[in-house]
Amino acid sequence: RDGKAGSGLPQHSAVLIRVKPKCTIINVECAQPHDAHNEKLRETLQLLDEEVKDKLRTIEQYELEIRRRNDEIEKNTKEVDILNRKYEKLTANMEDANTGPLEATINNLQREIVQKVPLLMQPRE
Repeated sequence: RDGKAGSGLPQHSAVLIRVKPKCTIINVECAQPHDAHNEKLRETLQLLDEEVKDKLRTIEQYELEIRRRNDEIEKNTKEVDILNRKYEKLTANMEDANTGPLEATINNLQREIVQKVPLLMQPRE
């Protein structure tokens, strides 16, 4: 019995040793197509990541340009408001000198009316 048990172990171990290398070869052969596929996916992912980073950089540049132009518009708007106030102050006391033709005609007619009203109110002799 001891001889059989002792001889049974080496035979059993020998079988395992023969099977393991075959399984390893099979696993490597099976893993290689997956590794190639995974590598292809990694490359694709890397390309897509680069593309996304480029798009994000472009978006950041656009946002910076938008902010810069909004600041410029705000500055110009303030400048126009200041100039409009100055213009209103300058033209507030002016009469016919710098007004348009219709306003000048209205002002002239109003002056004539003011001048002729006292003449019409005087009693005729």
